[in-house]
Amino acid sequence: MRALPIELRVDSEKHRLGYIRGTGHRLVVSISGVGNRRRFFPPWEFIATASDNGQNHVLLVSDMERSWMNSPVLPELISSEIESIKSTEEIDEVVALGNSMGGFMALVLPQYTPVQRVVAISPQFSVHPDIVPEEERWAYWRQRIRCFRHQDIGGIDVEKRGYFILHGGTKNENLHWGRFPSIPNLHHYILQGKGHAVVVAMKGSGLMRDVLHLAIVGQKAEAISILPKRFNSIGRDQLPDKQKFLW
Repeated sequence: MRALPIELRVDSEKHRLGYIRGTGHRLVVSISGVGNRRRFFPPWEFIATASDNGQNHVLLVSDMERSWMNSPVLPELISSEIESIKSTEEIDEVVALGNSMGGFMALVLPQYTPVQRVVAISPQFSVHPDIVPEEERWAYWRQRIRCFRHQDIGGIDVEKRGYFILHGGTKNENLHWGRFPSIPNLHHYILQGKGHAVVVAMKGSGLMRDVLHLAIVGQKAEAISILPKRFNSIGRDQLPDKQKFLW
């Protein structure tokens, strides 16, 4: 596949934002997760999937601080870039997309700028030590957050926007999906037997692009209909007591 041209819009010590111009009217904000190398920026994620063969405009976001949107400037920086793109392109739809920390940040982004849809894979409900004290996987980064602007994902308003959320069904993941609200029209699904690496599992089965494409364009029911062919998925609203139920 031909590499997509990326315009570097922000390149500071703490934040790196890139832009891919599309031909359509949709802007996908793809927010990176923590990554595997502490001393380097997390790599931009979902580039080809977000672009969809050049149809979508794409804003790529990487946070060197791994702040879970608690940075004093990053939310406003992302919002400013979105508005800048909208001022020069005919954008009528903004979709926030992310995995893990990126999924949390995608869920928080609508608090700062209009977003029509959120696609979040394995997002944390919170990394605040008082809310999820039993969570130790991201302790290195959590202890470096000086001030929590967002102690958790905040409100989910299904009347204003569409949500598509996937979690694995293991005990560690229950720490997070178990705290999400179970409300009508929230498209939230648990993949039984899968852990945090839901994206890796979908990639391995050749389903990731198809599932995320359908979620991005708003065909959430169609997206989830693909998964049972390879995974045993269940709607979050079909589960028993959210705090006690474990796979």
